[in-house]
Amino acid sequence: MALAWSSASLALSLSWAGPLRGSPLLSLSWAGPLHGSPRLSLSWAGPLRGSPRMTALDHPLIIEESRLWVVACKPPGIAVHDGKDSLLRQLEPLVGELLPVHRLDRETSGVMLLAKSSEAAAELQVALESDECVKRYRGVVNGVVKGNARREGCWTKPLTPKAEGRKNPQGKSADRVPASTAYRVVSPPESRFLSVVDFELGSGRTHQIRKHCAMSGHHLLGDTRYGPLAHAKKIERRYGFDGMALHAASLRVRLDGQLRDFGTPPPAAWAPLLEPFGELPEAGEGDLGFRQLVSKGRAAKDAEGAAPAPGPVVGSRELEEAMEEAMEEAMEDGELKTRSPEEVARAFERFAALKASKARDEGARPSSD
Repeated sequence: MALAWSSASLALSLSWAGPLRGSPLLSLSWAGPLHGSPRLSLSWAGPLRGSPRMTALDHPLIIEESRLWVVACKPPGIAVHDGKDSLLRQLEPLVGELLPVHRLDRETSGVMLLAKSSEAAAELQVALESDECVKRYRGVVNGVVKGNARREGCWTKPLTPKAEGRKNPQGKSADRVPASTAYRVVSPPESRFLSVVDFELGSGRTHQIRKHCAMSGHHLLGDTRYGPLAHAKKIERRYGFDGMALHAASLRVRLDGQLRDFGTPPPAAWAPLLEPFGELPEAGEGDLGFRQLVSKGRAAKDAEGAAPAPGPVVGSRELEEAMEEAMEEAMEDGELKTRSPEEVARAFERFAALKASKARDEGARPSSD
């Protein structure tokens, strides 16, 4: 605080630099005689009582915040915790240090739950593992996806719990574990080239949706790891879409004793992809039948998770022919054809069984020593 006084022309100056409430700045000045034509100037900087303040909820990446957790909307193309532009780095100045309690790939956007402490993270992980928890994803895939009369289905082919590649999304048979992905087609039945599909996981394997989509012959648009690079470039030229079309659209989870629903629409970059389909239902609509599919998938995944039964012992020439046949059935002009999931899976399984049989045969041969 500073105070100045001059008796000649009677000038008074008073200034104050907070912190009053909200760190205001107060300035008071006086010029002229006390009696006759006084001049007074008062200025105030800083929030008055009741004035709005910027909060974390005003940030476009934050959906909701409590003292224990933050529900955020992860943009596509950034990691959750690695790198200077990661989601956690962007949120730290607003809400402090955060801990992720589940995963989203760098290319995937959407709803994500984050904890404010390790104790909160442990509680949230229990909530996410509950049968009450529903994580719904939306994707745009290549081709026309088939299903039952309700345009639904469930993929239950076993997968490895690690990242793979487009040549064999399912991974080595010896490393596969049970996996199930329920899906519902939400785009109009008359769609011919692309499909908008909602997904729900019955298990949590790395790249599970991406792998199951590729194995079914309907890779996610822009997925250059499991889908053809040439097709991703074609989609970019036609729609101006440079990314992967997978979005964590909604999350239902019990927080602080209440079952809560959080959702966020796909990124604006999806607009050219979705425009031809017109109005689409929300990702959380029609839960009953979808949840039954997920439950059936969880029950069936153990039975279907075993590796394929070994075939007859074959030679290298037969193995090569089997591989070529499998790839010819699944591919056309360098891209996966629009085939039923069962047809594509059988082609890859035949090759995997023959390859495993060949490996056993080589292992059983006597050593040359």
